[in-house]
Amino acid sequence: MKNSLLRKMPDYYIVSLLSVGVNLVVYGFLVFKGINYLVAIVIGFVIETILAYLLNRFWTFSDTLMDFKIGYLRSFLVAILNLLIIMLITFLGIQIFKLNYLIARIVAGVIVGIISFILDAKFSFAVWPKKN
Repeated sequence: MKNSLLRKMPDYYIVSLLSVGVNLVVYGFLVFKGINYLVAIVIGFVIETILAYLLNRFWTFSDTLMDFKIGYLRSFLVAILNLLIIMLITFLGIQIFKLNYLIARIVAGVIVGIISFILDAKFSFAVWPKKN
């Protein structure tokens, strides 16, 4: 990975933490109100995805030349993949490993965060690898 991309990682993770924080608040609130945890994941995911794309577009990957709509579509596709992985890991954490629903969701988020940075940099914002 190029040094310029590595310098974007802290910003990406700040955006991710903020977005995930919003997601977890929404998720916890909905589960507390009796909504099924998988449905709550989807609702939190939609809110998180919009927030993360906007923040990453205008801050983390502000040097992107990717068209806004195409970038959002690509980012949404990456987010769908992330959602499926998060749902699987959360489901396994709760059903198999008997973890608390918030702990299971946090574990899923950490794993997906690593995958997501690489996919967003390459596919959603097309900032890596740099074309000379």
